[in-house]
Amino acid sequence: MNNDDKVKTESIIFAAAMGEFLEKGYNGARMQAIADKAGINKAGINKALLHYYFKGKDDLYKSIFKKVFADFFNLIIINTDQNLSFKEYLKAFIANYIDNLSQRQDLLKFLIWELENEAKSIGEYIRSLHNESSPAVGFPIFKKINEAKERGEIRELNTFHLIISIIGMCLYPFMAQSIIKNIWVEVDLNSESFRQQRKEEVFQLIWNGIQKGEANGD
Repeated sequence: MNNDDKVKTESIIFAAAMGEFLEKGYNGARMQAIADKAGINKAGINKALLHYYFKGKDDLYKSIFKKVFADFFNLIIINTDQNLSFKEYLKAFIANYIDNLSQRQDLLKFLIWELENEAKSIGEYIRSLHNESSPAVGFPIFKKINEAKERGEIRELNTFHLIISIIGMCLYPFMAQSIIKNIWVEVDLNSESFRQQRKEEVFQLIWNGIQKGEANGD
């Protein structure tokens, strides 16, 4: 099998496996069902060939999750202009994060499964990007925050905790949307108006808390 055929076969397997995982969850997904779905596409894929590419369900799941997470991760980085001032970068980062989360129900499901699995696949992926003991230090947002502190644009703070706060404020409504919908039934988390309001609210809360000025006693 040449490389083009291999890439095509893997793509068919990934599509079939994605459908199986999203429909039945990690625990309910079966390799035979994935092979059957892939075979329907007349790709000649059976369970034996599936195991040739992937040792088992866990191996296949990790490969798919890493691809899903990498696509999302790269979109956030690519769509956030590194040449922006820190204030504008922060606003753009929050906007991109919220927009992409709202459009990726598949990612949210995988993230929930990851939480049940101690987020091992996320850890493996992040560590594969950087070899440092704290791989996050290589991320653009980490560098932008530290540069802003050095220039005196924002007050002295813990970069790690700031990043956790930003991600948490963006991520939580979508991870907990079932809870939110049952409490505030009139709120549509997938609406454009909610996304725009959330972007502005998160940005203002973060920016007002980190900027230097009389309001902060600096």
